[in-house]
Amino acid sequence: LMDLISQCGIVATVVGDPKQSRPIGIGRFDSSGIEWVKKRAPSDTLRITHRLPYPLSALVNEFAGYGGLRSAQDIALRRLSLKQEPDLEYRKIIDPDEVVTWVDINGTEEEILASSWGNDLEARACVRACEQLTQVTRNKTIVIVTRYTGQQTFIQNYLEQLGLANIRVVTTTGALGTQADIVLYSLVRNNSEKRIGAAGNLQDVNVAISRAKEKLIIIGNFDMMLNGWSALPPQTRYGFKSPARHLAKLVDTKFGKVIDCPPILLKY
Repeated sequence: LMDLISQCGIVATVVGDPKQSRPIGIGRFDSSGIEWVKKRAPSDTLRITHRLPYPLSALVNEFAGYGGLRSAQDIALRRLSLKQEPDLEYRKIIDPDEVVTWVDINGTEEEILASSWGNDLEARACVRACEQLTQVTRNKTIVIVTRYTGQQTFIQNYLEQLGLANIRVVTTTGALGTQADIVLYSLVRNNSEKRIGAAGNLQDVNVAISRAKEKLIIIGNFDMMLNGWSALPPQTRYGFKSPARHLAKLVDTKFGKVIDCPPILLKY
């Protein structure tokens, strides 16, 4: 289709949802839809735009390695609007001028729940942040995303206790096709071995960080993601550093702000 359009002298724009379901095929290194089109079409006929505001679009672009994703012109400057000033303890978290905020929690270790992971301290922090967000915003949609069903259950229970059951909590798989004005991303994993496992998977992380239309709040241990391992190095082979370390570096140095978790977020 892109070849036909270019032959007709038409400049085309591809509007995509990056790596929402990354591979076209089933191979590990198959191209995503956007990558496939970029390879097939002349470069001067293709522009890739997206619903994410800048700098979130730039963060997703660099993390996932698109080499061309950018905000649509009418979306690039979009920012979170507030109906009232947040409480003092929340102002750094909900700062409308900062599209991407990482709330660094170095608290309790994650715990295994049946066949999944959960982190009670992070769950409570997510819910406390949501409570404040509902008070200072007007008609804004909020979604909490996490890799683990155990954490999903933790968060849902706390939301119900506070009468916030209308806020959706989804796994990264369930987030496919989802978007919201504000997205909170709970990382969950926190352990002394810095074993991140599936929480650092490129596709899962990329889905989580590309759901927000106005504000992305990442909640979890920053050092864990920056220095964590997908597979620890045993005596017989090398280990594998997690792709999530790239996200941590990009948020810290270029496209966001890392802040210490305020004590009020951990009270419940």
